[in-house]
Amino acid sequence: MNALDVARFWSKVNASSLFDCWPWSGKLDHDGYGQYAVRGRMFTASRLACELAHGPSDLEACHTCDNPACCNPGHLYWGTHARNIADRQARGRQACGERNGRAKLTVAQVREIRARAGSRRALAREFGVDPATIRDIMKGKIWRSA
Repeated sequence: MNALDVARFWSKVNASSLFDCWPWSGKLDHDGYGQYAVRGRMFTASRLACELAHGPSDLEACHTCDNPACCNPGHLYWGTHARNIADRQARGRQACGERNGRAKLTVAQVREIRARAGSRRALAREFGVDPATIRDIMKGKIWRSA
């Protein structure tokens, strides 16, 4: 980015104090991450802020603040995808179990399924899921936290 692009980029960041989040005031994507185009290519604002502050990298721009719109370089660091996912799970930001919008079962139902013996097909019919889902619940492949 040239100096004009950099100045235009930072003009869209609401930098209030050194320690607070600096939210992006421009366009946001469906997950709440700022979007910024450079020479026709779209980037997340947090990635560009991380690059401007910490230098370029092939790694992911990770947030310590869990605020996708934040562009405060003090809240951003370069990390691997695996580390980013591990951080997300450790902070409880992974939509799992009932918090997953596609979940068809509740924790109580999963516990009931595990407590009952019987045909996978019959349980699947009763709970409105595929028999493979019942198998995966019983084997602990899914719903491990329930």
